[in-house]
Amino acid sequence: MLDANAEARISSARAILTPLFQTFSPTSVLDVGCGHGAWLQVARELGADTIQGVDGPWIDTQALIIPETHFLAHPLDKPLDLKRRFDLVISLEVAEHLPESAADVFIDSLICHGDIVLFSAAIPFQGSKSHLSEKWQSHWAYEFADRGFAAIDFIRSKHWNYESILWWLRQNIILYIKNS
Repeated sequence: MLDANAEARISSARAILTPLFQTFSPTSVLDVGCGHGAWLQVARELGADTIQGVDGPWIDTQALIIPETHFLAHPLDKPLDLKRRFDLVISLEVAEHLPESAADVFIDSLICHGDIVLFSAAIPFQGSKSHLSEKWQSHWAYEFADRGFAAIDFIRSKHWNYESILWWLRQNIILYIKNS
């Protein structure tokens, strides 16, 4: 049985991923900072045949809702290169938990795996004891732009009033697409 937070993550994932899958039809999805795999489970339900989750070694693999074979424990402040690309890369509410010095490595680790990145990170004053580096969306937009990615900010306005979606996602989520 899922806890209330897991159910909220799955509900949020369904609401946000369904139109993305209708538009882009990804068959492979990478989630960096996947937690127990809620977004990847929804991606499988929507048709992704290849999923990969990455998160820190603190994740209890017994609590994964995706097969453990689709999970890699890896420190997220270190470079990540899985030697393959994915149709969709997801990283939600992760970057703020990393030291500011890891931001470049983290963004590079995301974009080396795909041309479409669904990204969110906590903004200033969002607050949490574990937030090390809260930045405005404009900061991340510049980081991605410097690497040739455009910010496509349509998800927030479309889902702003959907209370079934976690509020921090409604507030922070932006899609980045490689300019080419």
